[in-house]
Amino acid sequence: MKVNFSFLFILSSVCMCLNLQAQNLRPQADKKGRFGYVDEAGNKVISYKYAEAYPFEEGLAKVKKGDKYGFIDVKGNSVGKIKYSLILPFTGSYCRVAVGGSYKNGILQGEKWGILNKKGEEVLKPEYDEIGEFDQGITYILKGKQYGLINEQMDILLEPKYVAVGMPDRFGNIWFASSGKINKKSGKIEGAKYGLLNKEGKVIIPAKYAYIGYFYKYKVVGNPDVTDYDASTSSFYNKYSLEKPLTRLFDTQNYLRAALYNVESQEKEDSIRLGFNNMEILTDSTFFLFGKNTLKMGVMDIHGDVVVPEGRYNTVSCPSDGIAKVGKIRRKKLHYGYYNIQTGFLKEFAENEFLYSYTDGVGKVLNTDSNSVYFVDKSGNKITEVFGWAMNFDKGLCIVQDASSKKWGIIDNKGTEVVPMKYDAVKPHFTEDLLGVCQSGKWGVIDRSGKLVISQKYSGITDFRYGWAGVSVSGKWGMIDKTGKVVVDIEWDDMKLITEAEPILIWGKKGELWYCFDRVKKTLAFTTGYNDAYNFKNDMAIVNLGGKYGAVGRKGDVIVPCVMATSSRLNHALDYMNYLGKNKLNETDAFRLNIYEDPLVNSYKITDKIPDEKWDY
Repeated sequence: MKVNFSFLFILSSVCMCLNLQAQNLRPQADKKGRFGYVDEAGNKVISYKYAEAYPFEEGLAKVKKGDKYGFIDVKGNSVGKIKYSLILPFTGSYCRVAVGGSYKNGILQGEKWGILNKKGEEVLKPEYDEIGEFDQGITYILKGKQYGLINEQMDILLEPKYVAVGMPDRFGNIWFASSGKINKKSGKIEGAKYGLLNKEGKVIIPAKYAYIGYFYKYKVVGNPDVTDYDASTSSFYNKYSLEKPLTRLFDTQNYLRAALYNVESQEKEDSIRLGFNNMEILTDSTFFLFGKNTLKMGVMDIHGDVVVPEGRYNTVSCPSDGIAKVGKIRRKKLHYGYYNIQTGFLKEFAENEFLYSYTDGVGKVLNTDSNSVYFVDKSGNKITEVFGWAMNFDKGLCIVQDASSKKWGIIDNKGTEVVPMKYDAVKPHFTEDLLGVCQSGKWGVIDRSGKLVISQKYSGITDFRYGWAGVSVSGKWGMIDKTGKVVVDIEWDDMKLITEAEPILIWGKKGELWYCFDRVKKTLAFTTGYNDAYNFKNDMAIVNLGGKYGAVGRKGDVIVPCVMATSSRLNHALDYMNYLGKNKLNETDAFRLNIYEDPLVNSYKITDKIPDEKWDY
């Protein structure tokens, strides 16, 4: 094919000139209040004939003529028809437009929505009651009370005939619901059957199940151990996403919502939120749970193929390495087995044996009578001896305890001993590929090959975090790096573990109080001690003095005095401080804010004597 480059150059030059011209035009009203457009010199370019006019963007400007909106180009020509009751701003290549309807109390009602492109063409006819904004190239449409889905190519992924739909989650999957209804008071969906669609429009799960969703898992930050939930428990977390339209199916906040369910005290809620901030909520996006009953659920893969049949087992976990842990109730007791999703082979175990999820190519079997552990392969064949105890496999290695000597060592996932059973105690897992080990009361550190990289000379050691670990000698604590070099002198009664790499300020305890230590200057950053303290974040540390919370800066300057009764009240005080644009609160401000949040303040009767500390002056 021959390309006329001269023509392309001329065309691109014309487009550039039009864009530049559009940038130089601005709306202006005449003495009668009619709008037109003028150039930079104030010369009229487009006549004063519009009720409203807006700036040009990419060669188009929104205008209002009479009571209708439309678009014009830089020459004043209409781009499409000026017929719309409302035009929303462009997002990407499209904007939503409405026709018909009327205003009541300033709100447009009874209108129909469609979509325009930047050529003024109706790429989706205005016949819908609602159209959402595109998210990952997908949005919802509403016709009557029925939801559907479209993509940016204006393909109908779901016809508008469903009681509710979701929006794409981080994996691009969207739930939808047939039958059922939406409760007018609560806004929640009742009695629906759910299905799942990917963003290409393929139905993964047909809409005929009461429960669908992801398998939820979590791990504590810095800890390699993953706790996974079976289909029944995971369905409880998924239900928060299926209660109302336009939510995302996988949502880590569902875990927090479940944890906060029925929490009565603010202190308990604060504690849960603090713990949640130290957790990672995970899932395997290639498998989904489904079922009509939470005790008889099945598993589908990302292609919509059933890999564990519904109704066969009372509990089922997310498959890993082609194996799913399943369980069946017999004589009121749960019996476990490993189910091979490729072959359909089920290896059942004794009623006194509990199974862990299959991982790293092995299954962990716990004898609940003797509390001993052994490992099996995919066929359920035993590949190790019976251990007194075993941690979880991590990167092909597992820390195990010899059943007779009670010494600890390490095996690989073939059952081969990698590190001899010679340690009296060990840390429960590798962190940053290092493991604390103890012999004769002295702790050191080995790497994954079993090599001793830090000599055994400490009476205590913590896990490594951000390249450092806490170590103890004769009851005093300090910190070392991965080479064993002391980075904080071993002179403290206790220490706060670090939460960032190579921090300058460290909290250490002397006697009953915590002090802030500058490890570079090797002196106290400030002299005030506190009953408790938290590491600095955004140049601020939360502290506690006499049971009251406050906040200090890196030089010990008081940001919020220690008068707040709870950490949540402190957080609210900090929010209020930021709202006011202040960088600190004085004693009076903090005292008043603390009183305002006290539930007892408004509980006194007019005849009661109010304690002095409840007055705000």
